[in-house]
Amino acid sequence: MDEVRKITSRDNDRLKEARRVRDGKDPGRIFIEGVRLVREAVHSGIAIGDIFITGESKSKLGELIGSAPCDAVYELNDQAFQSICDTVNSQGIIAIAQRPVATFETLELALANSTVPLLVVLHGISNPSNLGAVIRTAEAAGVGGVIASVGSADAFSAKSIRAAMGSSFRLPIVSGSTFEDALAFAEGNGLSVVAADINANLSYTEFDWRRPTMLVVGSEAHGLTVVERERIADLILIPMEPDVESLNLAVACGVVLFEARRQQFQR
Repeated sequence: MDEVRKITSRDNDRLKEARRVRDGKDPGRIFIEGVRLVREAVHSGIAIGDIFITGESKSKLGELIGSAPCDAVYELNDQAFQSICDTVNSQGIIAIAQRPVATFETLELALANSTVPLLVVLHGISNPSNLGAVIRTAEAAGVGGVIASVGSADAFSAKSIRAAMGSSFRLPIVSGSTFEDALAFAEGNGLSVVAADINANLSYTEFDWRRPTMLVVGSEAHGLTVVERERIADLILIPMEPDVESLNLAVACGVVLFEARRQQFQR
């Protein structure tokens, strides 16, 4: 473990940089807060930069990062540490790390090696907690990767990372693509394109998930536009009780993705 340096002023330049990363003002770096997430990042091979700890958490540092390299370790007093936190209960450790980058070529490789030949497109998902929860669900279901379109929340914001609980460190995520980019990728790689729609006639259990597929998920409030739905070959429905308008986004994705997994393991 590197030498631990002390910072006592919240106006220290390192803390100013940490707050910029926390607030999404440094596109190349991400803000990781809490014992579990720091451990997940290290185990996933994420390149760690600065680490900030409190005196109480100092004894845990060796256990958390082992021999993993980092740029520097800083011990902060409570006031300085609270100035960079994004949560109320941060567990006394924050890491600044390099943002993982995935491309469409990365997705091609991941798709070939995934348990379920399926990708998820998150299109216009504005809530970072919802977006992170879907990423966590996608990894649990064996999905090959995720595409987060322009206009969606940042998959690597502090809130999204917390909701994904480490999955965003391991699952390939292509950020900033357009709806057209995603459809072109599906066409070029022989993927069927499907989306859930309340007016669809086909149940999600009747769709053949054994073929390579791209599941498109629209925004929480408005779903997909009429024009976008017309571009999608198959629309599916999750049957529900008539008085229930809709499911939470992550719950709906979980229902569909684990049906895909069930069919895959039955073949």
